[in-house]
Amino acid sequence: MNGLVRNITLVTSLGLGAAILLLAVVTWINTKAVVVETIESQAESLAHSVEKALGADFHTDLAQSLGADLQEVRRRAESRRIDANLKQFTLDTPVPKITVYNADQTMVYSSEPELIGADWNRHPEVLTRALRGKPASVMNFDIILWTDSAGIENRDLVVSYIPITFDGHTLGVFELFTDVSPLTAGIRTATLKLVLLLGLLFCLLLVTQFRLARRAEATIRYQRARLETDEELLRQQDGAQHREGS
Repeated sequence: MNGLVRNITLVTSLGLGAAILLLAVVTWINTKAVVVETIESQAESLAHSVEKALGADFHTDLAQSLGADLQEVRRRAESRRIDANLKQFTLDTPVPKITVYNADQTMVYSSEPELIGADWNRHPEVLTRALRGKPASVMNFDIILWTDSAGIENRDLVVSYIPITFDGHTLGVFELFTDVSPLTAGIRTATLKLVLLLGLLFCLLLVTQFRLARRAEATIRYQRARLETDEELLRQQDGAQHREGS
């Protein structure tokens, strides 16, 4: 392959390959952001419904848990009622787990009460932000979610932290786990299809570029051969005129 064709093909391949990779990455990032934003909005609505269902005493109990002995809090009948209500909101929904943290970031209530004290918060910085009154969410991929003392493996989750406010004060935070595995699987499939489609277009463009480059190369060779032929004819004519003049 001539150097011109090789260079054009190489530059085109690198440019289009980089464009395809960049587009796939940007598409995934933007889609992920939209998913997290949408799920967070749904989590806020669900959290407000949970808060309303728990009743007015919930705020008092949550405030009283601050600084109290966790075991003492867990022995209260009200704690069992709150746990049971949280559990009801996880049945037959894409939200398999709901927990409640008080203002000192201690988990005090959960739809999985047997895990209190053994479970831990994976996103303390996000929880801190929510305790400042700002809802926040984060997406986790292929993690194990513990519910009913059993692990649900390889799940894609959006974990949302929704502030619990009362009389202008943030008393705690709802932590809601939303299973988005089917949704992310669809996004991965769509992204893969996009990459394959762009790859096919890339191949077609590459073939077209190759043919154009070969045509350009043939034209240049032809013009160069014609130029050399014309120059040779001129030299011959000059030689004949010189001999006749002698």
